[in-house]
Amino acid sequence: MLHLQNIHQAFSSGDSTLKVVDGLNLVIPKGEFLCIIGSNGSGKSTLLNIIAGNQKPDNGTITINGTDITGLQDFERSKWLARIFQDPFNGTAPELTILENMRLASRRTSSKNLTIGTGADFRKLTKDHLSILGLGLENKIDQPVGSLSGGQRQALTLVMAALAPAEVLLMDEPTAALDPKTAAMIMEITNKLHAQFGFTVVMVTHNIKDAVNMGNRLLMLKSGTVFKDIPAAEKRNLDIVDVVKWFD
Repeated sequence: MLHLQNIHQAFSSGDSTLKVVDGLNLVIPKGEFLCIIGSNGSGKSTLLNIIAGNQKPDNGTITINGTDITGLQDFERSKWLARIFQDPFNGTAPELTILENMRLASRRTSSKNLTIGTGADFRKLTKDHLSILGLGLENKIDQPVGSLSGGQRQALTLVMAALAPAEVLLMDEPTAALDPKTAAMIMEITNKLHAQFGFTVVMVTHNIKDAVNMGNRLLMLKSGTVFKDIPAAEKRNLDIVDVVKWFD
């Protein structure tokens, strides 16, 4: 379970102070798929950065399964958290092969050394995981990641997150840089991996269609606070027109 309690975050510019997150409280149960929407400046990205450890809140606490992670830096949270970025060219090492990137991902939750073991057993494990995507990447594991398309790289980062299972998968507008067909593929893969591995998903998106169709809970932020919190039973009856009206 991810628990955010009384989170505050403000930014100062000259004599003015802008409250970006204002006393936010949020409980996200294990296995939930939460979509977060809101206008620009509503606090979505700041909230995701606070959870990830890229931004330290002015006040408040963050716990995962009862463990306080508020004071931990982003790399120290990798035991629990994985992140998919808006830019598909983030989150991977382009000069390394698919296999080597997968191996680094598999060691996210363990101690590191100078050796990257990619023996026969791990090659098979990599191919098995990649085959879930249906993109043929299991046949290209010795190919540099930098040669892949944006959609292929975004799909790869999803599998990398599942390889050393995270408690929470953070998704920061994961389809914003993709064409509609590729974006739909990434959302389908996300659903598939969420169902198979059962991790908690927190996805920030500007895509109202994805916000309505994806996940089992919808949260809307306004001025750094929770404006709407729609549970699964109610979310099933939402349509895009309903949600668009919330932005008025």
